[in-house]
Amino acid sequence: MSLQSLLAEGKLRRHRTSAKEIADLLRVVDRDLADAAIAQTSADRRFATAYNAALALATVVLHAAGYRSAGLGTTGRRSRRFQRYWGLRLRRELTTWTTAAHAGTPPTTTGQG
Repeated sequence: MSLQSLLAEGKLRRHRTSAKEIADLLRVVDRDLADAAIAQTSADRRFATAYNAALALATVVLHAAGYRSAGLGTTGRRSRRFQRYWGLRLRRELTTWTTAAHAGTPPTTTGQG
């Protein structure tokens, strides 16, 4: 699928980037790759951090080509369901993190939905 077809479907939008924006994103990539290499961090956290670096790098490529993501999901009913699911999941995880913080133990993520 081409970038033009994704633009036509509303999944991408035009974007005018700057050297500063690209440099900032590349700093995020460098930082996250360095953090992902820390052996004392859990494997789950290292993976999530490396994934974030890959996502930031993909964003650099899109921005350099003159595009940006239009957001999560598609328009309409499916998108609302998707956003509601992730909103509820985030609330649950924040509750878990807050509870763990109050108990004095570090939060853990199992990756299970």
